[in-house]
Amino acid sequence: MTELQVQQTAEPLPNIQEMPFWLEKAVTWGQAESTRTRKDISLHLSRLRDFLQQLLKQINDVSSTTETMRRLPLLGQFLGRLCWNPHVTADSSSRGLLLQCLLALYSEHPSNAVERKSNQWIR
Repeated sequence: MTELQVQQTAEPLPNIQEMPFWLEKAVTWGQAESTRTRKDISLHLSRLRDFLQQLLKQINDVSSTTETMRRLPLLGQFLGRLCWNPHVTADSSSRGLLLQCLLALYSEHPSNAVERKSNQWIR
């Protein structure tokens, strides 16, 4: 297998630099209920689903919630804001990916304060 084939078949990791962009979108979407906001959500929903899919893969590839939160410090705030957005949660694909991300962050046996707090919030 050539390097190009490996690059084409490998799932892309989320671009951590995109997290502030998506967090800003989530904040903006949550602050105003308007036609403009709904249009912006509709315009970005497909890209948001792609980003959530990439996040889910990265969350699943990391050994612990603590390590995931260390690598992606804005993740909790981002997912939390999306959970409260009815336009995002009304889309079954986005809702499903969002719930899968939360479930992947849940620690069955929390070993520290970060994991306990994460579990509490997820519940």
